[in-house]
Amino acid sequence: MTYDSINEGYCYQSALKRIKRARDLGAITLDLSGYGELTIIPKQLCSLTALKELNLGGNYNLKKVRKELAQLTNLQVLNLWNCGLNSFPKIILQLPNLRKLRLSSNRLGKLPKEIAQLSSLRELDLSNSNLRELPEEVGQLYNLRQLLLENNTLTSLPSSLGRIRTLWRLTLDGNPLQDPPPHIVEEGIEAILR
Repeated sequence: MTYDSINEGYCYQSALKRIKRARDLGAITLDLSGYGELTIIPKQLCSLTALKELNLGGNYNLKKVRKELAQLTNLQVLNLWNCGLNSFPKIILQLPNLRKLRLSSNRLGKLPKEIAQLSSLRELDLSNSNLRELPEEVGQLYNLRQLLLENNTLTSLPSSLGRIRTLWRLTLDGNPLQDPPPHIVEEGIEAILR
């Protein structure tokens, strides 16, 4: 078995072995994506405080993010796509260096107003996440460059998005948007953010 292979359907015990190996090597990246069988983030993972990138995507039975994840204060990239999450894990708000957050293909419904605490965030992927609305506070993510929102149920966008001068990619396909109207959306990001 190799420790750097991904998407091979490892069970919980194999995940623990990979975590131990990452700790022994002083790894800054750990990929536990595609296990599927992982229902909980192993507590041992939260002791890897040097981690800068963590991929737990594809663990569709995860459903919950443990509070000890806040110990990973050096984390810059967190992938939690298709993890069966039914709400935004507020513990993520305690990761001050997070630059890229991927929460696509979950059933989040909405974002917390405290999302603005993620002031270092540059990429936010919320596609296919059953989002019904975005809080005005999303406009306080002043370093945000990419916001992926396709295939949700958004009918409007907060006007505060126009304050994000660094935003160069905004995806909205598959949303029943009424505000801004479809003809403005078709004109592109500059028209949307005016």
